Amino acid sequence: MNLRKFGFFFALFCSVTWVNAASLEEIKTRGRIQFAVYNDFPPFHDKGKGIEIDLGHAIAEKMGVKASFLPFDASDEKLEDDLRHTVWKGHFMGWGPADAMFHVPVTSELMRENPQVRVIAPYYSERLAIARNVKILPQLDNLDVFEKEKIGAEMASISSHLMISARGGIYKGNVRHFRFPTLAVAALKAGELAAVIAQRSELQAMLVGSEGFAIADAPFPPSPQTGWPVGVAVTKANEALATAIGEAIAQLKSSGEMQKIFGKYGVIAP
Repeated sequence: MNLRKFGFFFALFCSVTWVNAASLEEIKTRGRIQFAVYNDFPPFHDKGKGIEIDLGHAIAEKMGVKASFLPFDASDEKLEDDLRHTVWKGHFMGWGPADAMFHVPVTSELMRENPQVRVIAPYYSERLAIARNVKILPQLDNLDVFEKEKIGAEMASISSHLMISARGGIYKGNVRHFRFPTLAVAALKAGELAAVIAQRSELQAMLVGSEGFAIADAPFPPSPQTGWPVGVAVTKANEALATAIGEAIAQLKSSGEMQKIFGKYGVIAP
């Protein structure tokens, strides 16, 4: 399972020091918790800024420590590789693991397949959505309009797979592929596409303040592929840390701070 596909590159920032995942007591003693975050993944993380950077600082503050970050590129293979590199083992090139990893799907299947980790405290419910030019597509009740109209999708993504396989591939000829969702949305704004399918959070962030566009859930039959909660991964044995992070996220939700963090980037937190 792979959320993003990029070449091998990682950056160091926020005074990162490569350390083994620590217990809550060790984190309190050193005064810092380290979160792993995906590179090039707006609005959650892009060049040291984003929802999960702000969220990491907010969680750390609730825990009485500072936050630092381990930015990394998604594995070209499976999410399991990302969990191994950033949560419970570390990369063979010497970096990681962090104390916790953001943006992990909260599923019992994933935890069964990765017994070394637990995924806790869902903080966002992601869905596939379609952003459309309302002049071309005033409504979008189903996908049949894409027998004629062009829709953009990120290459090698769930969005692309679902579009080109729907109804036996009838829409395949009108699906245009882009390396990044940002490029697809740029083409939408330029009038080259009628719509773009991507993660709802990406579309909301990229179209904030833009007029003439609407975003709605992609009209596929409900399935795990079209909607999934995301949370924080820690090592399974680190129960105290899991509890502390869960309590911090619960406080951020109840106080309204979570909604403010998401709103800063144009995303509506469910």
